[in-house]
Amino acid sequence: MTYLVRLIKFAGLACLLGSLTAPAAAKERRLSYAEELGPLLLLAEPRFDRLQGELRVCEEHARRACPGAKISLIVGEQVRQLVVAADGRVEIPIERELAERGAQLWLQKPDGAPTCQILANVTAKVPAGLEWRYRDLSAFSEQLQAYLNHGAGALSLFAPRLRGLLIRFEAGHAAHLVIHANAGEIALQSTSGELRLPIDKRLLEENPAVSLSTPALSIDGWLDD
Repeated sequence: MTYLVRLIKFAGLACLLGSLTAPAAAKERRLSYAEELGPLLLLAEPRFDRLQGELRVCEEHARRACPGAKISLIVGEQVRQLVVAADGRVEIPIERELAERGAQLWLQKPDGAPTCQILANVTAKVPAGLEWRYRDLSAFSEQLQAYLNHGAGALSLFAPRLRGLLIRFEAGHAAHLVIHANAGEIALQSTSGELRLPIDKRLLEENPAVSLSTPALSIDGWLDD
């Protein structure tokens, strides 16, 4: 399900926020850093200390880099080409100073390349290791929800409500998560590299240990019906 709020454009999620789905069909395009990444600057506030922002340059409707696409950061007369990972993630600093200095994003792609899109995303900071606590996972969900509410502003009552967390793993690897609750272990299995974890208030009070069979790549908000 996709929710759109202009201040922060929520594109389905995992908190996909600024989606420049103005699909980049042209060979090159320059975009305002402040306009595309401005909402991510809010993450500098202490109340969002468990969240992080990211930028992706992806093939439209796919979680992979747009073939042959390049993206550069322009600040004044300086042009720096940014590294784009296989899944489209871009290594880019998210800083208020860059927005204030009028920085631009310069997207280039070769002839014949498919339509690209730029996505600004908010995810949880993945904890190290394979052993977590349930309350830490709940804290991710609470901060993601608070971020959604802030983006909706006066319409926060109508902001989408998270059902839990969407934990992603490396493609092609089956993964499972086990909640070691007092009443018995609760095992969840991934499907197509994704695992959906509902947040249960009773488990939050108990705060059991949570173990993973393999490292998680990312933790997003789960909004689906």
